[in-house]
Amino acid sequence: MLLIIDPNNDFADSHGSLYVPNANKAIEAIAHYINENNPEAIAISLDTHRRYHVGHCAYWQGEGVKPFTNVRAEDVENGRIAPVFAPKEQVLAYLHDMESQGRVHTLWPEHCLVGSWGWACPNQLVQAVNTWDNRHHGQRPLHFYQKGEYPDAEMFSIFSYVNEASPNTHGKLVLDQLAQYDEVVVCGFAKDYCVAESVKDLRNDSRFEGKLRFFEAGMAAIDPQSANLSIYEECLNNFGAKCI
Repeated sequence: MLLIIDPNNDFADSHGSLYVPNANKAIEAIAHYINENNPEAIAISLDTHRRYHVGHCAYWQGEGVKPFTNVRAEDVENGRIAPVFAPKEQVLAYLHDMESQGRVHTLWPEHCLVGSWGWACPNQLVQAVNTWDNRHHGQRPLHFYQKGEYPDAEMFSIFSYVNEASPNTHGKLVLDQLAQYDEVVVCGFAKDYCVAESVKDLRNDSRFEGKLRFFEAGMAAIDPQSANLSIYEECLNNFGAKCI
């Protein structure tokens, strides 16, 4: 099973609104992997948002609302920043929960708007997947998962929103599908955000012990020094994962 996490154009193309450095090269590597290794199955997650989303500026109003601003509970409590529509109490509960996990809520450039070019997959990946699918006459499993559609919470992992303690109902269904395979080759974007958070949920499911394969050439990170990257070493050392 090849699991490709969030290969949206907005992350993977240099013209994307939230391009991850070197992601275009990783897409080339993923396409080559599909052509050369003929996966038993392919699963692709797509980051999927509307313009009104907690991670976009359209959700907020006030001083300093712009991309890459960090919004903290104290900003909302003192009125410096406020939600445009969502109840203040709901937003504060969400921010307090994030901060209790050691997270900071960041506003991103608008990205992966459903139906847009930025939401779609790069042509090179589409061609590789379709060639693979045609080779097998549509008989091998090909799954697409949309993530992040709920407007009031971030969803980095493909299995759970940040304010959920464990995978949600949809996430559990995806885990059940992936657990059928002897190996799960993991790649996508960004290595230090959505891929890392997804790997954390996989690490917490004993069915994946010894099954994870990290396709390094098929990943790219926003911050190569991010502490979030430690999950890969943890899986390599203690969960039977391998790099390929």
